[in-house]
Amino acid sequence: MLADFMAASAAKDCSLLVSIAPTQSAGVQAVGWQGETLRDSSGEDWAVAVHVIDLGPKPLSKIAFWAEQDRKLADDARSMRAYLRGR
Repeated sequence: MLADFMAASAAKDCSLLVSIAPTQSAGVQAVGWQGETLRDSSGEDWAVAVHVIDLGPKPLSKIAFWAEQDRKLADDARSMRAYLRGR
């Protein structure tokens, strides 16, 4: 359970960088593009890449902080849900 919590904590704190550009723009292919090229329904090609950063393990010393933060977020979500149902 602790391993799952630590993995979830790392995932919550990571950042996703998404790059999307038409392949005709600024020589995307010429600069050694490392992503994928996708074609949309209109036939236009797009260069797409996704990078995940800051996915490293988090210190065990912060478990109490994260647990409290998660509890507060869950409480706030329940309060908002109750508020929205009462509108």
